[in-house]
Amino acid sequence: MLGTYENLKDHPRYKGLKDFFEIETIHPMRKIIYENANDMKDIIYSKISDYNEVELKSVNGGVIIKIYNRLYNTFFVKQTNYFKFDIVAEYNNAKMFIVPEEANNLPGIGFVEGMACGSAYIGLDDPMYKDIGLLPEVHYISYDGTLSDLKIKIRYYQDNNAELEKIAKRGYEFAKENFNGEHVAQKLYNDLMKSEISSSFVINNKKDNVLKDIAK
Repeated sequence: MLGTYENLKDHPRYKGLKDFFEIETIHPMRKIIYENANDMKDIIYSKISDYNEVELKSVNGGVIIKIYNRLYNTFFVKQTNYFKFDIVAEYNNAKMFIVPEEANNLPGIGFVEGMACGSAYIGLDDPMYKDIGLLPEVHYISYDGTLSDLKIKIRYYQDNNAELEKIAKRGYEFAKENFNGEHVAQKLYNDLMKSEISSSFVINNKKDNVLKDIAK
């Protein structure tokens, strides 16, 4: 389990976000896993951390003091523990992983990194993934967004290694083909050159049918 979460209660600028989603953090599932990590040690190895893991220095005072405190908070407080481990090594050592999505269901960049390392990704069963060609139980493991279902899926694939390896392999191949730097840069360039607003990352109907055939 990788990622960080940040409590929003002390950030007035996030009031609209809090009220709309009725949440206290941008990453609800990350917070849930973080708070229950000790009770799930038998199935989940969590590296999730609180973005503000220690109390920040006050930003009150004169201009010089404010600048100093902001620099201190940036370089010595936020995520200090999270940056102390080798994230690639963690992905390489894991047969499956989860980087829980934001409240709007968008994933962190870690989902691509982990798949590229050959680990099976666990993500929401959400149309967003299908839009870019990732099919549940084909390229990644899906769950319904609850802690209980997440634990069920982890235990299932721990006992069904052959299925897990197939998903991990398909996910790795998909990430290698579609998320490499050259491919992504070319798609972005193509989109910027279009007269209409659209995304080349969203698959068309023809490709969608091909992916469905693969899943059968």
